[in-house]
Amino acid sequence: KQKSNGFCIFNFAAAAALHAMSSSSLHHHHPNLKVSILDWDVHYGQGVADIIVDFPNARYVSIHQNPAYPYMGKRRKVHGR
Repeated sequence: KQKSNGFCIFNFAAAAALHAMSSSSLHHHHPNLKVSILDWDVHYGQGVADIIVDFPNARYVSIHQNPAYPYMGKRRKVHGR
């Protein structure tokens, strides 16, 4: 959270997910709106995971090579409540 690893300086996927959940028009019509982010590439997206970890209506799924830089993202890591 304190250091960028260089791959995800701007987390547009996380920002879009949080915006969708907080958008007044969407929230009014869908108060239990849930979002999922699928990240499918070589690296685990710890930035996205750190941003949405405290939002129980957001799910982050990462399909990535293991081991690969930044050497995070265990085979199965579950966040949320």
